[in-house]
Amino acid sequence: MQKQIVVKGFTIRGVDGNDLRISETVERDQVAISIQQNDDKGRLATVRLDKEQFEAFFDIKYGIDIKGPVEEKEKEE
Repeated sequence: MQKQIVVKGFTIRGVDGNDLRISETVERDQVAISIQQNDDKGRLATVRLDKEQFEAFFDIKYGIDIKGPVEEKEKEE
């Protein structure tokens, strides 16, 4: 009987239709973050973060306030 290795992770589909996947590596010493472009090219980009980088990533305070679509303002002349 072979031992099965379970890797924890999750996928989020963005409003643009692309998938963001965050999962641990088999060795459980890094976190793999990948973006799957869901179009005719189907490109995949991946980056691996160690524990310190991953914790720092989630500790960053961006100051971004996402409320909805950005509306363009008309210029006053």
